[in-house]
Amino acid sequence: MAIFKTNGGLNNANTAFVCSIPTIGNNNNPGTRESPVATIGKAITLGKPNVLFLGNTIENIYFGGLTNLIFEGESIVNGNISGSTYPAISYSYVNCLDLSPDNNNYTSYAAYINVNSVGGCGFNHISNSKVNTFILSGLASNITIIDAINNCHFSSNILTNCLVINSIDLYPYSGQLNIFPILKNTLFRKIVSWKWNGTVIPITWGNNPDNYFADVISSLTTYANSLLAGSYKTYLQTLILTSFYSDPVTGQTNKVIDDNIHPIFNKYNGTAIVDYTLLLDSNNQALFMGNATISQYVGCYEPNIGGMTFGTITNVNSDGTDDLVTTPDMLMVDSNGNFFASQNSIQYRNRVRTNVLEFKRGYLPLNAQSDLQSALNNGFSFGKKRIQSSIQLPCESIEVIPYDTPTNTSAFPRYSMPFNGNAQMFYKLSDNTPVLFNDLSGLGVTTDINLTEYGAYAVTTADIESYALSALSTVILKNIVLKFMQLELNLNYNL
Repeated sequence: MAIFKTNGGLNNANTAFVCSIPTIGNNNNPGTRESPVATIGKAITLGKPNVLFLGNTIENIYFGGLTNLIFEGESIVNGNISGSTYPAISYSYVNCLDLSPDNNNYTSYAAYINVNSVGGCGFNHISNSKVNTFILSGLASNITIIDAINNCHFSSNILTNCLVINSIDLYPYSGQLNIFPILKNTLFRKIVSWKWNGTVIPITWGNNPDNYFADVISSLTTYANSLLAGSYKTYLQTLILTSFYSDPVTGQTNKVIDDNIHPIFNKYNGTAIVDYTLLLDSNNQALFMGNATISQYVGCYEPNIGGMTFGTITNVNSDGTDDLVTTPDMLMVDSNGNFFASQNSIQYRNRVRTNVLEFKRGYLPLNAQSDLQSALNNGFSFGKKRIQSSIQLPCESIEVIPYDTPTNTSAFPRYSMPFNGNAQMFYKLSDNTPVLFNDLSGLGVTTDINLTEYGAYAVTTADIESYALSALSTVILKNIVLKFMQLELNLNYNL
């Protein structure tokens, strides 16, 4: 079996492998795929061009050279990352608590990272990331930004297809008065606070929602003209004229939306956003205002189906069937509807299912677009019941029950999708049918999974077996096309 499923040409010669799970990673190990080290800091000292990390680590990380930092699964880093050069970042989604420059103008931040890392002036490019405080510095695309701060150090400070939630401060904190951020196809909520050195700039709104961004520009101009003469006044006036990209043909590419009237996201608690996935609605401009050469949507999360409700949490018998007698107490839910694992439970498996979901034409059910955090570091896992040992880890996922209609289950096999990142299904070239777990032994692929429970499931890129299958010439990957499905979230205790 395996610990890592990421392939992409990463091997022991070009990659240092890291796993923070205490029973697996050890800094006395050689840092190979089979025997990973425990910390990113140790991996960097091995001198490989790539570092692949899995788990949850608390450490401060410094890059002294060019390194590709790649995260697998819902990995989490709490600490500062800085660098004297420009490491590239491979990522999916990030939830970063803070991002600010250190004294040497490198990138330094306290990060809470899901599958991803964040950078600013010391990093090449940030993409598909959710960041609490993001420095406008460097190239960025499809970032969901809670609070933005202008800290541009270089000329290539371009943000494309981004989505700003709470505030943006335009003051040049870098002190570089001849460098400006460029924002393209970026969406601002109407409640966003526009700031200058921490001071909120009043915005005078007109009656036409189509002109809300023009109202912002007009209000920023009025404020800039009121400042005392000097280089900072000139900077803000120039920023207003140059930073918000207007296409020569279609005009201004940035927008302001009042999501009290036209919701952008799938779930709110008042004005606070609970679910950052984009609402599939024809009035939601976040779905189609992006630069289509990158993506049609803005922000880090792809559009996701709304109207999801959850049934009753149940305990699970050892054979995988529902235990309708025992009161479940391991899978818990907080006041905002977020699921988490209770450390006080002595149970081993709990699950919950959604209602049957319908995907509209043009949208594939590629992943769950979930904010779930990995439970691996604490001995739990979300997904299929798997063995956790010193040489293998469960591969976390959400299970899919296909339906042909809103009421009739399908003969199409059940399968797993990742929390985030797109899933594809393996098909046999011999008969063009999905590869089932029951087929793996005939293909020479080893699995630890209980075939009695999961043998009829199809194998996808959300499964650890995908690493071995991807090396075979007898199978291919295909997109998964379904109109109706039910999602099943399983929480397991593995130790």
